[in-house]
Amino acid sequence: MGYIDSIIEEFNGFMIELNAERKIKKMTTATTIVDAVFLIEKEKKAKLVRAIEEMQDKHSGLNFILTGPWPPYSFVDITIK
Repeated sequence: MGYIDSIIEEFNGFMIELNAERKIKKMTTATTIVDAVFLIEKEKKAKLVRAIEEMQDKHSGLNFILTGPWPPYSFVDITIK
């Protein structure tokens, strides 16, 4: 397993605990190794923030950026014919 895959696996572990819907993309740009979107229940926000802080502490060479809350439209897939 590669480094990026191990980061994604770590995210997945946290998100499974939070029962989060998630979309994760690898290597979206030269400087973004993972682009992840999580849909969680409002009351679990503090746990998500703590999980991201733990990831940042563990991987100090990476920058984790957390934004939101955002509307859940990121979880709708639309195909226009």
